[in-house]
Amino acid sequence: MSVPEDVYEAADIDGASKFQQMTRITIPLVFSYVVINTILGFKGYLNAYDIIVGLTNGGPGTSTMSVAMNIVNGLTNGDYAYQMANATVFFIFTLIVSLLQLSLMRGRNK
Repeated sequence: MSVPEDVYEAADIDGASKFQQMTRITIPLVFSYVVINTILGFKGYLNAYDIIVGLTNGGPGTSTMSVAMNIVNGLTNGDYAYQMANATVFFIFTLIVSLLQLSLMRGRNK
């Protein structure tokens, strides 16, 4: 819906096939939406602490434990060094994914 119909009409007039329209018009014009949704979904997945605690408290068993919940539970149980290492790896991983996605977006805006 975000790609105007006149762009497809112009591609039809120029003789582009449906595959060319998909690869050269639709994907480049929708790519920024995909990246933004990926970033927000990734952030929501990794930082899902309050919803899990409020609904299931990590249960049944540990089936709904998230990374953030594992770190907080370990810190409250006195396992400081291991959970600080987990938090550092969590931060570095999130930073790398964010920088990768931003570099992909920067290349598309030129």
